[in-house]
Amino acid sequence: QLTKARAGDFFGFPQGLGLEPEPNAPVAQFVAWLRQPSTAASTATAVKRIISGTALEGVPELNQETARMFEQARHEFERQWTSLREQARDLATEARTSIEMMIKRMTREFLLRELTSQSLLPGHGFPTAVLPFITDCRDQRAKDRATDDDGGETTRNRRYEYPSRNADVAIREYAPGAEVVIDGLVWTSAGVTLNWERPAHDEAAREIQSIRWSWQCLDCGESGCARTMPLACDACGSDRLESRRFLEPAGFRVDWSCQPHAQTDQVQYIEPCPVRVSAQRSRWQPMLDPALGRARSSEEGMVFHHSLGAGEGYKICLDCGRAETENVSLADHDALMPVKGASGRCPGNDKPYAITDPIALGHEVLTDVVEVQPTGLASVGAALALASALREALARRLGIETRELGLEIAQRPSILGGLTHSLFLFDQASGGAGYAPRLLDDFASLLRDARAILDCPSECERGCSSCVLVADLFAQQEILDRRAALEFTDSLLAAIAEPDEADIAGPNSVLTSNTADRLSRKMGSGKTCSIFAHDAFDIAALSHEPFRTLFAGVKRSG
Repeated sequence: QLTKARAGDFFGFPQGLGLEPEPNAPVAQFVAWLRQPSTAASTATAVKRIISGTALEGVPELNQETARMFEQARHEFERQWTSLREQARDLATEARTSIEMMIKRMTREFLLRELTSQSLLPGHGFPTAVLPFITDCRDQRAKDRATDDDGGETTRNRRYEYPSRNADVAIREYAPGAEVVIDGLVWTSAGVTLNWERPAHDEAAREIQSIRWSWQCLDCGESGCARTMPLACDACGSDRLESRRFLEPAGFRVDWSCQPHAQTDQVQYIEPCPVRVSAQRSRWQPMLDPALGRARSSEEGMVFHHSLGAGEGYKICLDCGRAETENVSLADHDALMPVKGASGRCPGNDKPYAITDPIALGHEVLTDVVEVQPTGLASVGAALALASALREALARRLGIETRELGLEIAQRPSILGGLTHSLFLFDQASGGAGYAPRLLDDFASLLRDARAILDCPSECERGCSSCVLVADLFAQQEILDRRAALEFTDSLLAAIAEPDEADIAGPNSVLTSNTADRLSRKMGSGKTCSIFAHDAFDIAALSHEPFRTLFAGVKRSG
């Protein structure tokens, strides 16, 4: 009964703290079976039929790649399971019981849900980077749910039986200091759960992989994340960088001694920081006419979500996970979970490396990103309104929900000098779904659709729910400027609709992007394109520009 199979049974990790992992677990047998030559031979026909017409068609050694991914998933599960067991050795009896419960919940997670959360099975748009908010582990109701043998848990936003959010939302909703309403009670987040070896020692603390650097160039605006402190911008080489360390948490939790209250009208909220989006140094293309602006898209774009709390970051104890804002001292603090024989005092107080300087909480997502940079778009309100209209137009064209696409704007230097705004659209699904780059397939047509959206039927002043005001722009509703965006869009459409006389092919001609450029953007490794020529076409033209450059590039990409 695959729908009721448990993750611990499949990966070979038992519920009890004193039990050892199963060396010949089902996942190990499955990986061995995948790597047998006879398996590839017996499944070749069925696999070929399944992947026909998909992005996987023509990809070699699918069996070996699948085996590698399942081994990696087992390693990730083992790391979490081992980390919890190591924590239990140093905890008092009452806290040890809560760790046992956490391991039980983890191992009893439904296998299909666990495989989806690790992206081994398609999530169909559901988030995979999910962080739990661990409340009172002694909650009897949670214990009852954890022992439900019938799998009757029905709450959608829970992982391992705890309230959960996707990581980009969790780092602001569950950030230390924030208050969270759960089942009518208000809990205060006090720290993060640490996803490395616990307790950490001095050497390991310096190499913790979850603490990295985020940076943004003050000259060109490019941004990124790195394991080490960056010295220069990857895009323009400038050394004028704004750098900050950030920690990517494994989850959040309340203080062990925390008691909830029922005053739901007095909830503390942590204001989110603006998201940073980058198309990762992909190649710029002219936006129809180079004088109108430029655009680019990337299948490996970056979206960086972060939270600084109520100040300039959090001081975090790397031994217990307690976090406080920069103006609150962590000196002589109690551990988030009671420690055996220490009367609650955290051992990290006596370790000089354990408490960090103020750092951010962050989450990096690699996904599909498109960046449109029109020339002369100076107004922030107009940029927001135009980005919202383009997103709505693209969602309608693709037949998807608007919330499948995120948006952001940022002030950038334009190619002609001076300042303008870049409009970013990105796929909300981690890894990308291929939606955002479709904006450039027929930009002129989508711009006309966006113009119709900006021409509000309610004739609102700045923006309303009938045009560009949507849920994720509620904080910017006072600066949205629909009318300015409509005026700017009309100027773009006028320039597109009046091409040079030499470019006019017939009545009602409009400017469109170069055919060879569009083919070049679509072509990539493993993709095939057929060109159908008219009977009167001069085949010798294929040896001249721009086709000569196009074919040379296609050949290089395979």
